[in-house]
Amino acid sequence: MAGFLCNGGVAGFAILREQKFVDFQSELAWKSLPLALLATQRGLPIIQPVSINRRKAMEAYRAARPDAFVTVAYGIVFTPDVIAVPRLGSFNVHASLLPRYRGAAPIARAIQNGDRQTGVTVQRVVHEVDAGAILAQRALEIGPEETAGELSERLARLGAEILVP
Repeated sequence: MAGFLCNGGVAGFAILREQKFVDFQSELAWKSLPLALLATQRGLPIIQPVSINRRKAMEAYRAARPDAFVTVAYGIVFTPDVIAVPRLGSFNVHASLLPRYRGAAPIARAIQNGDRQTGVTVQRVVHEVDAGAILAQRALEIGPEETAGELSERLARLGAEILVP
């Protein structure tokens, strides 16, 4: 199993069958990402292209034969080729109860709008931002004095619980 992290958001992560490592950059910015740190600590190789839509990155991604592709706070529309590669599918973990707050900054928008509840949605990735079929949702209450950072941490844990029960 290996990780496939891409620049542009928190993380794009492919669950891969084989351990492969391709270094697309001399400066490995992924070292500061918690997911990359965890993967590295567990001895899982990391692949981090500047963009998965570039030819060299796509070749490595296809060659890795991922079982699944999961994105979190990524903010990039993937090509149909990227979406179709994983055997089990491509999935997005979004920090709102979709369809509310599609797109960027769902946590900040929920707080700014005075919402009392938000949550996490796991959905299929399609060639449109946050428009795929909803597979799972979980709600939680927003504390009256809760900051976006605090809420973000709670939503991240909730998203992880949905993915890996």
